Amino acid sequence: MRDFFNRLHHNFFFNLKTLLIFEVLYRIFSLAVMLPLFRTAFLGIIKLCGTSYLTGESLSMVIKNPLFLIFSGVLLLAMAIYSMIDISAVIFIYDRSEEEKKVGLLETIVFSFKTSIRVFSHHNFLIALVTLFMIPFLNLGVGLVFIGTVRLPDFWVNYIVVHPVVFILVACGVFLMIYFLVNWLFSFSYFTLEKKRFRLSRHYSRLLSKGHILSMIIALIICQLFLLLRYYLLSAGGGLMITLLNSAVFNSGVVSSVLITILSVLFGGVLFLFSSMALPLVFLVITALFYRYKKERGYEVKHAPEVFSNKDNGRSSLPKKIAGFSVAAAAGVVVMVIAADYTYGLSTGRYPRRMEGDDKIFITAHRGASSYYPENTYSAVKGAFEMGADFCEIDVQKTKDGRLAVIHDKNLKRLTGMNKKVWELDMDEIKELSVKEGGALLEEPEHIAELSEVLSISKETGLLMNVEIKPHGHGDSDIAELVVSEINKAGCTGNCFISSMKRSVLKEVKRIDPSMKTVYISSLAFGDPSELDFADGISVEISFASRELARLAHQAGMDISAWTVNDIGSAREMIASGVDNIITDDVIMMKEAVENARKADWMLGWYTDFTRNLLR
Repeated sequence: MRDFFNRLHHNFFFNLKTLLIFEVLYRIFSLAVMLPLFRTAFLGIIKLCGTSYLTGESLSMVIKNPLFLIFSGVLLLAMAIYSMIDISAVIFIYDRSEEEKKVGLLETIVFSFKTSIRVFSHHNFLIALVTLFMIPFLNLGVGLVFIGTVRLPDFWVNYIVVHPVVFILVACGVFLMIYFLVNWLFSFSYFTLEKKRFRLSRHYSRLLSKGHILSMIIALIICQLFLLLRYYLLSAGGGLMITLLNSAVFNSGVVSSVLITILSVLFGGVLFLFSSMALPLVFLVITALFYRYKKERGYEVKHAPEVFSNKDNGRSSLPKKIAGFSVAAAAGVVVMVIAADYTYGLSTGRYPRRMEGDDKIFITAHRGASSYYPENTYSAVKGAFEMGADFCEIDVQKTKDGRLAVIHDKNLKRLTGMNKKVWELDMDEIKELSVKEGGALLEEPEHIAELSEVLSISKETGLLMNVEIKPHGHGDSDIAELVVSEINKAGCTGNCFISSMKRSVLKEVKRIDPSMKTVYISSLAFGDPSELDFADGISVEISFASRELARLAHQAGMDISAWTVNDIGSAREMIASGVDNIITDDVIMMKEAVENARKADWMLGWYTDFTRNLLR
C-alpha cells in the first residue's frame, strides 16, 4: 500500500507543471469560448423547434420535434468529445510520468486531440455516452469539468428526498449505474493508451476490475471526500481571512479596499486552481490502479506511443516552440478578454454588483409566512405583512360551486387529512376542514381561506399580492376571469399581479384586463424570455436564475423572481445573479440575509458567490 501511495505522489508531481498549465488553459478556454458556444448552439436548436425560451410547459413540444433529438444528440456528442480532450490529456501525462518521461504542453495537446477524434468512429460512439454519465460521478461537485457543471433543479432533488419510494428507486438506480460504470472505469485507459476500440476497452476493463469493484468504489469515495474537505477548508479559510480584514479596516480608506480586493482575488485564484485539478486527481487514482492491477495479474503494461518522431519529443523544434508560444499567447488574450469583459460588465450593469443604495430587492412570502403559519391561510398572509414582506404569494383554485379557494395542492389530504380534490367540494365544505400542516406560531386551528378574505388584508395594509392561478382542468376554464373580477371587486388592482405556469391563463388575463400585471412561472427556464408578450415578468426556480437570464429579462423590460430561496448561500447567489424578487418561506431570515449581503462587505459576498459557483 505504501508503494502505491508513493507511486501516486510520483506520477502527480513528475509532470506537474505541464498538468497545471494544461488544466488551467483548458478551463479558461471552456469558460470563455466553449461554454458560450454550446449555450448559443442549444439556443439555436430550441429556436428551430419553435421557441426562444424553453420552459417546463414548452419542453414536451420541443423534445417531440425530430430536429431537437437530432441536433441535441450532436451537441451532446460534441460536449463528450470536448470532455474527452481533458480526460485523455490527464491519462497521457500520468502515463509519461509512469515511464519517467517529461512531457511538453504541445505534445499533450496534440495527443489529446488525436485521441478525442477517434470518438467519431462508429466503433467508439458509445464512449461519448459513457463519458456523459461517468464524469458527474467522478467529479461530484468540485471543479469545472464541462459536463460536470450540469446541476439538477432543487425542486427535483426535494421531490426525490421527501418521497421515500422515489428516493429508494433513484438510489437503487444510481447504485446500479455506478456499479456498471466502475466496471468500465479502465476503458478510458485502454482507449487512450492502447488505442483499442471501445467495445474491447470495456471488455478488458471488466476483466481487469474483476474482484476489485468494492475497493475501486471505496478509493473513489475517499478521493472525493479528500477533495471536498480540502476545498471547504480553503474556501472557509479564505472567507475567514477576508472577514477579519474587512472588520479590522472597515471604512478606513482606499488602501483597505485594495487589500481586501487583492486578498479576495488571491483566494479566488487558489480555489480556481484547486478546482481545476479535481478531475486530474480522480484520474490519478484510476490510472494508478490501472497499472497496479495489470502488474498484479501479469498483464503487459503498454504505454502511449510517441507523439513526435524526434528524440526530444519535438520540444526543441522551432516551429513547435512557436506553436507552443502561440497557445500560451492565445490563453493570455483569453484571460485579458475575460477580465475586460467582466470590468465592462460591472460598469454597464451586465454583471450586477449590488451594494447598499442599489436598486431594492423585493422579498415575497411564499404561500404567506409559511415557515410560521399554515401555508396560504389568512394567518399566513397577515403574518407576511407583519414580518415585513414586500409581496405575499398565494395559490388559487376553483371549487365545485365556482368560488376561489386559496390552496396549492389539488388534493386536500396533505393539509387537512381529507382525501378529496378541490373541485369535488363546495367552498363552505372546504372551510369546515382544519388545516393540520404547519403553524408554529398559530394559537388556534386555521381553515382554508377564500380569495376575497386574503385580498381584504391587501386592501387594509397595502401588502402587494402575487396571486398564482392553478387551473386543475375540471370546469375551471373561466378561472382567469373570476380572479380578475375578484381583484377588481376588492379594489386591489394596484396591489396585485397574477402569475401562472400556464401561458393560456396569462393570455386570457391580458385579454380580459390588459392593465393587469402578469408573471410567467417556470420550473425550467433557459433562453430569451422576450417572446413572452403576455407577461410583465418571469419567475424561475433558483437553479435557472442566472446572470444571463436576468440580463435578457431586464433587456426585455421584464422583472425576474426566483423561488424558493430558503438559505443565506442561495440568497447571495440570487443577489449576485441580479434577480429583482426573492421568494422565500422564511421572510425574517431572508430580510436579514439580503440586508447583510447588500452592505459594504460586498467583496466577501463576491468571494462566497465565486466559491459556490465552482461547486455547482
